[in-house]
Amino acid sequence: MWHRAWLGERKLVTRTSYYVCWYGADGRQRHKAVGSDKRLAAELRQKKEVELNSGVVGDPVAISFKAFVTEHKQVTEGRLAPATLASQMGALKVLEDLVGPQRLTDIDSRAVEKFVSARCKAVSPATVNKDLRTLRAIFAKAVKRGYLKENPFDGAEKLREPERPIRILELAEIERLLSAAASLRWKALIYLALTTGMRVGELTHLEWDDLDLGGGAVTVQNKAGWQTKSRRVRRLALTEQAVRMLEELRLGAKGPTVFETRDGKPLANNVQRQFQAIVKESGDQALHDA
Repeated sequence: MWHRAWLGERKLVTRTSYYVCWYGADGRQRHKAVGSDKRLAAELRQKKEVELNSGVVGDPVAISFKAFVTEHKQVTEGRLAPATLASQMGALKVLEDLVGPQRLTDIDSRAVEKFVSARCKAVSPATVNKDLRTLRAIFAKAVKRGYLKENPFDGAEKLREPERPIRILELAEIERLLSAAASLRWKALIYLALTTGMRVGELTHLEWDDLDLGGGAVTVQNKAGWQTKSRRVRRLALTEQAVRMLEELRLGAKGPTVFETRDGKPLANNVQRQFQAIVKESGDQALHDA
């Protein structure tokens, strides 16, 4: 069986200190401090792993479920966003509560079926699918670390999610939403979404060359490194108000992207979060719950 060594880190006031971790023959975790030199720490980790596995080949490493969870947090902390790590640890806790594994290898296809069945009784299909995606990613790491031969979540089928009913906004709601948008950029983005039905990704990848303001139309098309959800090109009509907003927005454009940040970069990060802030500012609880 293969024995792993990995790097841990401690955030100090002025620097980051690294240490090498591994499991000893007695199953207890060991560690050795290295210092602030990350390259040296990486070299020592590799040497330690070679030392642990000198002449060893074959079966996966035996590890308890709890030990794996502890190690996973130590290995990924600082590398993942706090919210992502919290989501992963939460999914592992739910898995432990519903299945009760002692060893990591207790999580097999039968255990996954048990997990899905129990989870379906408590949460929506969308939440179950989110849990499956999260656990599939975690257990892919377990395979890479030599703890499992295959990922038990690879065979888990996605549940069918019921379509959410479409609610058409009333004129008063639209006016409140546009009034709450502090900038022309956001007013135009929201208005374009409402009047064309364009998706968020289509709006954030929209370029000035996609617009025919004289003809009152926009072409939604695939770009290098990005494709529309349907992978199809389509041409949509623009209202007169949308054209006026976009013409005004173009006067201050810094780059090829229609909806950009203040420094001219494409508007990509935290779009949903910023939109929800506008919804909250509008004071429309019904719109917030939609």
